[in-house]
Amino acid sequence: MPGQWPLDTHPAKILSYRTSAAGLNTLNFGATASATPHTKGDWAFSDLFPYGANGFLFVTATTSTASTDTSTLMDIGIEAPGQGDRVVLADLQVGYMRGRQKPIYIPFHLPRDSYFAFRIQSAVASKSITFCFDTCVGEGPAALSTPQKFTTYGTVSASSRGTLVTPGHNTKGSWVELTASTTAPIHELFWNVQGTGTTGNDGNQCIDIAIGGSGSETIIAKDLVFSSNNTAQDINYEYPQMLPRRFNIPAGVRLSVRAAAADAAVADLAVSVVGITY
Repeated sequence: MPGQWPLDTHPAKILSYRTSAAGLNTLNFGATASATPHTKGDWAFSDLFPYGANGFLFVTATTSTASTDTSTLMDIGIEAPGQGDRVVLADLQVGYMRGRQKPIYIPFHLPRDSYFAFRIQSAVASKSITFCFDTCVGEGPAALSTPQKFTTYGTVSASSRGTLVTPGHNTKGSWVELTASTTAPIHELFWNVQGTGTTGNDGNQCIDIAIGGSGSETIIAKDLVFSSNNTAQDINYEYPQMLPRRFNIPAGVRLSVRAAAADAAVADLAVSVVGITY
């Protein structure tokens, strides 16, 4: 019924179908950006998944490069019988990543006899990234619902990144709007962050996410921690930031973010969030 809290969607039975026998320890699947910066490249397709999937764990190799703007966005889609290629989750930030981080869990429904599809765009022409995914297959506890929609907020496609946020030095900076109005209800939410430019922050950082009008922000997720290294220009998440958190946020709500950094020479961050609708 409309307005109800979503039921648990994580599958009760897990069957692994990996891109390699070594699974998440071997990153052997890849995608390449267009030769034109900030333009999506061609789709890269997985093998056929005869059993479909209820979700997957996703791990990237290192996507950062010293003294380089490696801002990168990924679309994740499917190719299903009779449907062609279809974007399901758009503009996931995957640049500035330190390799083999904690897996991202995405409750992504893949029909039987279908393919996963991935494509990227980047500030770096023809940038290639490698990654691995491990699918979760099987019915949920009572054949419960799967996500109907993923909506990314805060994306700046022309720069292959999220919204710029300036951290305070060991204190929270100003609130920055990700969207003035959510376009669909949010039942689960995860966040991701990239660096900006060719210099970054050293040490720990954190963000708060809020709903509500300007000057009346109400925090819904506080002190989400990650660290970065200015020399390597990479970001390390300190816990599984993309294990979706449960919310019941209606459409038409303003989302905003603020940040803090331990580095006195604070550099901007690029932040976006993905809302999941059931």
